[in-house]
Order: sequence, then structure tokens, then C-alpha cells
Amino acid sequence: YYNRMLKYDKNLLANNVNRWMSEGGNLMVRTEGGTARAILSSRYKIIQNRLVLLTVIDAFETMHRPYIVRSLTESDTTFYAKFVGSETYDIGNGDLYRGGIVIRNSEIGGSRLQVDMFVSRLSCGNDAIFGDEGISKIHIGRKLETGVVDFQSDTIEADNIAMMKTIRDITMTAFDPASIQHIYDTIKLAKDNVQDQTSQVVRAIQSQHKFSDELTDRLLAAIQGHSQYDVAQSITFNAQGATNEDDRIKLEELGGAILVMPANKFNNVYKPAKTSSEEEMGSFVRDI
Repeated sequence: YYNRMLKYDKNLLANNVNRWMSEGGNLMVRTEGGTARAILSSRYKIIQNRLVLLTVIDAFETMHRPYIVRSLTESDTTFYAKFVGSETYDIGNGDLYRGGIVIRNSEIGGSRLQVDMFVSRLSCGNDAIFGDEGISKIHIGRKLETGVVDFQSDTIEADNIAMMKTIRDITMTAFDPASIQHIYDTIKLAKDNVQDQTSQVVRAIQSQHKFSDELTDRLLAAIQGHSQYDVAQSITFNAQGATNEDDRIKLEELGGAILVMPANKFNNVYKPAKTSSEEEMGSFVRDI
């Protein structure tokens, strides 16, 4: 309805929006260059991208660790930043990786602040994100049963300081040798989980995650082996060709989840569908 009014009658749209806004209580309007970027609740807590980046850089300096800015990108709503360490890790046969963190944040309410660990494969540039290894924080402020609390500035400042310290600690954990080694040891296990029917496994992934036929064909074309590890690499490789940053991150998260998924869970979750000949044979055996 909104898009239809925007296309055919902007005055009607303006009247509707002004009416809705007048009934919504206090609102926060974020602007840039005279353009409204977002209309948000007055309780929305702004987490500035700049402050988050400075916190991460400060953590690197505290650890006296060199780092590489792998990428700084953004979609219409979300800012993404990737940092990796300079150390490389060999998980076998010259398969080299660097570990790091990925930050995502929206200053206009498009997403929550999230900081996760990830690894980058040097031979092909594949990135795999481990969503369970990080933290996330919703931007909405706290609320009590008596209503919205009007927090004083020193309370808000203390909360922001605590949040930035959490981001600092996650950054330090991500580059702790023991944490990194644990992830690589887990990734190695995916190489040992051999799949006899990788194409059918990919079809199972397509079904569960609603992939298009076009993307699925690209996944099948990119597989270079017959293991759980190879399936994950196919997904993260195709993430590089995503048309927007949001889709790329989603594929890198899925690839990361598959890389560290226990073999028995992977085999159960992405169980290859039976072919028609197998179903016919099963029916024949039951008849006997």
C-alpha cells in the first residue's frame, strides 16, 4: 500500500504518514543531508559505527597484534566490517587460513549490532562466519513494567561503556590462539565426513534454505570434492558472487555453520533424498 501511494499519489502518502506519526508518540528521525533515513522509536539507542570500529582497533593495539582490514562495506541499511589477523594457520596440505571478526551494525534500525568470529581461506578468498561464537545487542533501550524509563545521561554512558568492553573482549577472544585452534580443529573434522552423494546433499540444502535453481546449479559446479568440508566451501565460494552484501553474509554464515557442524548432525539434517530407483527397490523389498 505504501509503495502504491508512493508511485501514484505522493500527497496521499504524506497525509497518511503524517497521521500515523502524530499518533505514535515521540519519535526519532535520523536524517542525512536533509533526507530522512529512518523513523524510529524514541527509545532507540544509536550505536555509532565509528565507536564500534575504534573499540575493535583499540583491542588490537592492546594486544599488540597486527591486523588487516579485510573489507568495509554496507547495504542500504547495514554496515559491515571484517578484520583479520596477520597470522596464517595450515589445516593440512597447505590449506591456509586467517582468523578474524566480522561486525555488522545499523545506525537506522535495520539490524542489531553483532560481532562474530570468522575465518578466511587464503587460496580462494572464501569467508566463513561462525554466528554462535559472537555477541549481539538489540538497539532498543530497556523498559520496565511501569513504562519507559527516562535514563539519565550517565546511565546511558555507563551502558555504552559496558557494551564496548564486551566488543573488546570478543575481539581479544577471537584472536586468542586457543580459540583459533579450536575452530580449526573443528573444521578439520568436516574434511573427514565423506559424502557419497554430494549433489543430493546440495539438493537437500536447497530445499531447506529455499535456494533458487540458479544458485543451486552454481553450488554444484563449484564443488571440488566429496566431503562436508567441500560442500561448505562451495557455499562460501558462491557468497563472493552475491548481488548484495546482505545475501553474501547469509551465505557465509551458512557455510560457517556447515563447516563446524558435527558430522552426525550434518548427515541427518542434510540427508540426501532417495532417488526414484532407490524408492522402487525399497518398495520391491517390502513386497517380498
